[in-house]
Amino acid sequence: MKSLQLDDGNKRRLQDLGIIEGTEIKALFRSPAGNPIAYLVRGAVFALRKDVTENIFVIR
Repeated sequence: MKSLQLDDGNKRRLQDLGIIEGTEIKALFRSPAGNPIAYLVRGAVFALRKDVTENIFVIR
């Protein structure tokens, strides 16, 4: 992950989940409707809605 472009509340929530600069993020599963998507971050799996993930910028 390179950067988060979110309001302070959502940014803090994601940082508390371990999504900080340099963290490896892996998409695991997508719901049948395509939203939300389950991600693996630092050994934990959690789902994020597309409106949140659109503001997470990564480097491949």
